[in-house]
Amino acid sequence: MGIIFAAVTIFVWVFIISWHVLWKKQSPSATAEPSLNQSASASASASAGLTPSVDTRPELTANTFSVEWNQTIQKSVLLLHVQNGATSPLASAKNVVATIGYKREDGHAVGVDYGAWMERGTITKIETEQTKNLVVALTDNGKNFAATWTGPRAKFTDPDLVPIGELTRGRWMMVVTISAENYERIFRFLLTIKRNGVMKCTPVQKSPW
Repeated sequence: MGIIFAAVTIFVWVFIISWHVLWKKQSPSATAEPSLNQSASASASASAGLTPSVDTRPELTANTFSVEWNQTIQKSVLLLHVQNGATSPLASAKNVVATIGYKREDGHAVGVDYGAWMERGTITKIETEQTKNLVVALTDNGKNFAATWTGPRAKFTDPDLVPIGELTRGRWMMVVTISAENYERIFRFLLTIKRNGVMKCTPVQKSPW
């Protein structure tokens, strides 16, 4: 009887030890699996929740000029090149209007409320990575003038681009304000007009006077 009891006791202990060893081997796997699932779920949720931000604001720059002869109006014009350097196709500048102010060293001033765009009258649209040209001066009979359209125009070839104020010899502070939908930027230039009428524009940070 004692032998049977001892055998049963040994069997029970072997069973308990075997079950405990088996449980310890399975335990890390069992606990690790939910953790991996939770990690994958969190990663998927994070991926689903991340929406790439798209900047829809235009990035207008204006610091280069050129002089061109317009065959239609038979006059020379000084153009400021305004470029949209944004890369997003949604970042076009819409309903762009330019206001130009000229102030000479002695305080004499000339203003243009609606600057003339070479491509599309007084209001234009500048697409991403596109450049439009703003007329900042017009030369007529050896004299230089600020200029604008006499009314809404679809093309620069319309002959109603007219001078509105003479830009005489000397140094002028020229301030160009570019306004569009939800956007505005100001550019400043030192406009120098020599005795022979030649014009030179230099970007500046602030007015010297």
